[in-house]
Amino acid sequence: MNIEEHIWKLAAKKLAKEASNEESNELDELLSQYPDIRKNIELLFEWWDSSPEQTIEPGSHLLFKKILERIKGSNQAENTGEDSSHDQPGKK
Repeated sequence: MNIEEHIWKLAAKKLAKEASNEESNELDELLSQYPDIRKNIELLFEWWDSSPEQTIEPGSHLLFKKILERIKGSNQAENTGEDSSHDQPGKK
């Protein structure tokens, strides 16, 4: 597992309130070392915290996984200079 995947897994555990104190501290340390990833994690946390309801719908973990894959895909395209607008419906 690469470091970015590890950070996303720690972030997911923190959002699900399943992260231990050690894991939360590790996430904070890693985010300070990787500011480009931190920006996306912070946006996700802001979105998560601003959600009016925190109910978990059946299959929502699959939706969350798809969202993470799209974020990763756009980051990879950004890093390689590719246009990621083809991943976003309605954008050309």
